[in-house]
Amino acid sequence: MSSQATTKVFRARSLERVVSVMREHWLFLLLLVSGAVMRVIVSLAYQPALLLVRDAHAYLRRAVELDLSPTVFRPMVYPLLIKPLLAIGGLDLVPLMQHLAGLGMAVLIYLLLIRLGCTRVLAAVGTVPVLFEGFQLNVEHFVLAEAFFELMIVGALVLLAWSDRPSFAAVGSAGALIALAGLTRYVGVLVIAPVLIYVLVRRMGWARVTVLLAAFVIPIGAYSYWAGQSSGDYGVTGKNGFFLYGRVASFADCTEFDVPRELQRFCFEIPPSERPVSRGVWGLEPELTGFNIRNLFNAPEANARLLRFSLLAIRNQPLGYAGAVAKDVWRFYEPIPPQAKEHNVRTWRFPRSLEEVDAHPFVVANQGGPPPELGLDDSFRIDSGLSGFMRSYQNVVYAQGLVLILMTALGLAGVVVGRRSREAGERSLRAESFLFVGAALVLLVGAVTNTVYHFRYVIPAIPLLGPAAALGASAVWSRARVLRERSGSPA
Repeated sequence: MSSQATTKVFRARSLERVVSVMREHWLFLLLLVSGAVMRVIVSLAYQPALLLVRDAHAYLRRAVELDLSPTVFRPMVYPLLIKPLLAIGGLDLVPLMQHLAGLGMAVLIYLLLIRLGCTRVLAAVGTVPVLFEGFQLNVEHFVLAEAFFELMIVGALVLLAWSDRPSFAAVGSAGALIALAGLTRYVGVLVIAPVLIYVLVRRMGWARVTVLLAAFVIPIGAYSYWAGQSSGDYGVTGKNGFFLYGRVASFADCTEFDVPRELQRFCFEIPPSERPVSRGVWGLEPELTGFNIRNLFNAPEANARLLRFSLLAIRNQPLGYAGAVAKDVWRFYEPIPPQAKEHNVRTWRFPRSLEEVDAHPFVVANQGGPPPELGLDDSFRIDSGLSGFMRSYQNVVYAQGLVLILMTALGLAGVVVGRRSREAGERSLRAESFLFVGAALVLLVGAVTNTVYHFRYVIPAIPLLGPAAALGASAVWSRARVLRERSGSPA
């Protein structure tokens, strides 16, 4: 056979394989294309990117100026990631890559769910939250760390769950990704807990446990040491005392326990029953604390003393602390609209005009665009028609409280009944259900144990709860099928 004929046969077979794959996975491909279309609409509605919050400007400035000094509030990984994007394609390239990260997560999740034995329909449904959730689409268009943070977490979990006995390279890469996620958003370090439990439950061997922990600890330890050399506070953040002080502000009562003299200045002026809803360290007004906490951000020993006071309050009022955390966790799931949970949710809703955002004065001064001194010649533009469509879309398509409850419940159900039929030779989904739902819950609970509820904190859990629910539903269905077979009932 001539080379030309061979080429034709190869092309024909390749086309047949492509057509076969499209026919088999048509539902997911349809959802993936639709998710891409939604991201195109967002990109056309808001150009070049959303910079409507303080964090976005801080990240952008750090990236442009390549400020590598360890920072107390915002780790350096995200600025390092977007620095080359800004150099290559300007500000437009940042949200583009973040939208691609969202689509990439959907592909990884679908492939993993198929590999674990979920039906094509169920696997496709498991990608719906990350593809279409309105606030997920919104945050991907912001110059914020969430999209890349989520991709790191999803990538790590997929690497671990892909095979019965992942390679050392896969385990090490997963540990490194979790470390990078923790240096992108501090709460990410907590994901190592369910991951470590998963590796132990799956009995992958102590060698793999060691590789996982080494790949995680080395980057975290190096960053903590580097930060400590500059600030004197060793850890991924040198302001954990400030954050925790904002957490205990809702219940700490110095009349209930003895406070050392040097910490008494941190007692709150207003009794707990009369305090407003705590908005964390950024919402601590002098009327509540008796001093301006912002004046302490650079004060020596301030973080250590605030941390001592906060831990003292937690030890002496454990029920108050537990109640505050439980109340904030419930706020994630409470079946009411997001804007009824927190006034600042308006920040994460698609705006139809800049005035609608009620943004910080420096955002208004720059008309929603980057500061001129950064050299990014991009003015912010809103398309009135498309922005109105996205606002209406987000009012309906979002992770409502009942949806979050259902996804979490299905994930937990998979943990309880996830052992599948041994006779059928199928892999158990109990551990994988735990891996995804555990990682999601760690992100939710971890956020409000160290600081207070903000609606933004629910967004990184959304890509994890989708596959958790799909795995749980598949496990429950398989258990029901086994029970029917044993009882002799028709399928």
